Amino acid sequence: MRRLPRIIPVVLAAALAALVYAVASGVAVATPVNAKGLPDLRERVRVAAQGYDVTDIADYHRRANQYMGECMQSAGFQYVAHTPPTDPRLSLGLTEAQFTQRYGFGISTLIDHPASGQRTDPNLAVEALLDPARQRAYAKARGACEQRRDDAVGDPPGVMRGPAAEGAELTRVSDQANADPRIAAAKDEYARCMTGKGFTVRSGEDLSGPIHLQVEPYRQAFDTLVAEYTASGRDVAVLRVADVLDEGQLARLRHIQQAELQGAAADGACGRWLYPVAQVVHREYLDRYLAGKE
Repeated sequence: MRRLPRIIPVVLAAALAALVYAVASGVAVATPVNAKGLPDLRERVRVAAQGYDVTDIADYHRRANQYMGECMQSAGFQYVAHTPPTDPRLSLGLTEAQFTQRYGFGISTLIDHPASGQRTDPNLAVEALLDPARQRAYAKARGACEQRRDDAVGDPPGVMRGPAAEGAELTRVSDQANADPRIAAAKDEYARCMTGKGFTVRSGEDLSGPIHLQVEPYRQAFDTLVAEYTASGRDVAVLRVADVLDEGQLARLRHIQQAELQGAAADGACGRWLYPVAQVVHREYLDRYLAGKE
């Protein structure tokens, strides 16, 4: 069964900047807690530095929905179980090589992918049916239940939330690893390989970042259509990105998709110079941090 790493060095710093760590908390563990009631950061990272798969995600949402349903019912409100879409890299059941060949990085190629899960939270429709006073009470009750759910169930696989100071601490560890001369040398080899394939980049992020920016307007347009269908009770599973883009936009998107596939293929071939080294180096720095040997 395909598993994703809970710590991905290449994207760790960006995730931490958003104060949502690119790791997963797993289930609650009996560990010392800090003043905010959270387990010690090193222990949480140690637990998080494992893989997770679709069964972990399904188990989390089963427990989270059960908790929310009971909590909201006790507050006098209805709660509809909600399972957000699963990362296609997991739900499609493909190997990394197969995924790259078919979908590249999965950015422009999967905008309308009918992922398992619900694109829109059905509880938004439940709340919309209430009068203003009940909506305020509903929002307050839901916020309280979500906080208690997080304390009882933990964060979903792939996410570990915490105070800004913790984000800064883990960012520092990641930055130290990225400054290691072994990674600089590996990036040089990667860049030479990519240049030979027609790309002037030093990491996969240099390829994927611009693609994200290019497709964001198309993604937003598609998400808006999904929201409209959801609000009117229509089936969003039938929607495709072609339903919302004109011919010129579709042609541009196809061009972006082709470029993504080519870039991802080159990254897959040249990544042997960079990514194994990055994994080893980041693991060394993380292990040193976890052992308190900084």
